[in-house]
Amino acid sequence: LPRRVADKLGIDIPNSADRAGAHRPLHTRSLVKVQDGCNNFCSYCIVPYARGDLWSRPEGEVISEVSRLVAGGTQEVVLTGIHLGLYGAGGSTDLGSLLTRLIDIRGLGRIRLSSIELNEVSPAIVELIVESGKICNHLHIPLQSGSNDVLARMNRHYTAEAFVERTAELKRRIPNLALTTDVIVGFPAETERDFESSARLIETVGFSKLHVFKFSPRKGTPAAGFSDQISNDVKDARSAALLGIGATLAEQFATNYVGKDLSVLVERRQGNYLSGISDNYIRVYFEGPDDIIGTITTVRVTGQEQAMLYGKTGE
Repeated sequence: LPRRVADKLGIDIPNSADRAGAHRPLHTRSLVKVQDGCNNFCSYCIVPYARGDLWSRPEGEVISEVSRLVAGGTQEVVLTGIHLGLYGAGGSTDLGSLLTRLIDIRGLGRIRLSSIELNEVSPAIVELIVESGKICNHLHIPLQSGSNDVLARMNRHYTAEAFVERTAELKRRIPNLALTTDVIVGFPAETERDFESSARLIETVGFSKLHVFKFSPRKGTPAAGFSDQISNDVKDARSAALLGIGATLAEQFATNYVGKDLSVLVERRQGNYLSGISDNYIRVYFEGPDDIIGTITTVRVTGQEQAMLYGKTGE
């Protein structure tokens, strides 16, 4: 999972650490694995069989690790897990409690959550995002399909209607929220109508970025034995269609910030520009001095190219 999350977030990660989750600083952003295991048993996923029961790092251990990373220069930590929203399940803590303690770490610029299930974005977590100023206005909530029939065959525990309602509520509650997601196309027996339901839902929610996966059977999972497998040609066409929708939505989301200020973690110089990621997960290029690399700075957005923004500091 850390490798997959890193790919989504545009992070180069080092060799894997031990199960305790220690990671050396990755420039100014670090992944911190806080949880492992899953008991959802989605019909296409091998993880519950391979990773076993839910397991969480002790809260104090996570706090110590993040404090060391901050002392070493980390400005942003990304909390990762197979089932992040169930951090602390069965114990005396939960994700909201962990976030509350992390917020208090002096010198930590911001906290980003990796993938979290729809029903596990609790009111307490929403309140912390709104009030803390440290938790990024970015939630990656897997959709997988916008068809209730497909969701049932996937053993996903929500309906398309509930997904739309809940994400709309999150957007109302959290200013400038970026919602990103995972979608699977070509799940066994997915009809054209099922696929069109996914496309419509994606447009309705207005995700700022899509990660589209073509269904691939995993040996040992129920879905690998389902009838009515979809041809590769159909999968390719559906994937391309969703990627096109995703590119349009990403560009539309970025357009909202032209002429506005964004808080950007400055990562590197690329040619004539510094480059970084905003708290709501937009790539920003801007003019500025090299001595702000590794800091969080305010950038005034002055232009746009597709889903990327351009701007400058100091005004």
